[in-house]
Amino acid sequence: MWTVTVFKALVLMLRTLPQLAVRTLVFAGIAAGLALTCSAGAWIGYRVSLANGAADPATYALFAGTAALALGIGLVAVARGRLLHAVQARSIALMVDSLDGKMVPFGPEQILFARLSVASRFGTRVELYALDRLIRSVSGLITSVRE
Repeated sequence: MWTVTVFKALVLMLRTLPQLAVRTLVFAGIAAGLALTCSAGAWIGYRVSLANGAADPATYALFAGTAALALGIGLVAVARGRLLHAVQARSIALMVDSLDGKMVPFGPEQILFARLSVASRFGTRVELYALDRLIRSVSGLITSVRE
């Protein structure tokens, strides 16, 4: 049986620091993409309203920025599942290997080790994603069943 302590959790995070950095970069990239999309939409709305001689270009910029943000969120929702799933699976594999007492490399080779660890357990990324979607749907059905 595992005993979980804050110290063990911090040590585990330090052991998987390179993979944690990759996850942070993925999340930062998503946030930067959304900010860029919203800003570009607001700029386009402002420019179009100026070209059309609108009385209040800030309103057009607000609506265009909101529409662009909604579009960006939709695109992220489509791509997020596959992108974050791959990164999350690697992080979990590293943490499980580390908790099982296996030697986890540190540095850039940790990313390759995590990728190979996931591939040896589940096969391709597509198979892992399909398995994850199946588990999520079944667990959603189980939790929604009432007596």
